[in-house]
Amino acid sequence: MRAREHDARHRVERGGLGIPLCVEHHHLRTALATKPNAQTHAALGLVLWKQGRVDDAVASLREAIEADPKQPAAYDELGTIFVEQGRLEEAESNYR
Repeated sequence: MRAREHDARHRVERGGLGIPLCVEHHHLRTALATKPNAQTHAALGLVLWKQGRVDDAVASLREAIEADPKQPAAYDELGTIFVEQGRLEEAESNYR
């Protein structure tokens, strides 16, 4: 087996904290259980999106916006998800 093939099969997708997404997901869920806030909901939404859990990501990003309507990262990520799904009107409303 070539080194490159081995690396590709054993690659772990890493999140914004530089740790595996599953570990980051766990830490964010723990943080939300302790002290929920908009930033943590937005971060969890991004992790869920990277894990392919789009519906859960949208729900978490909406919770971030509900907790803090001035949370720009949540609007941006939500808009990007909607663009990828072809939901352009919803995307546009999140980019405003």
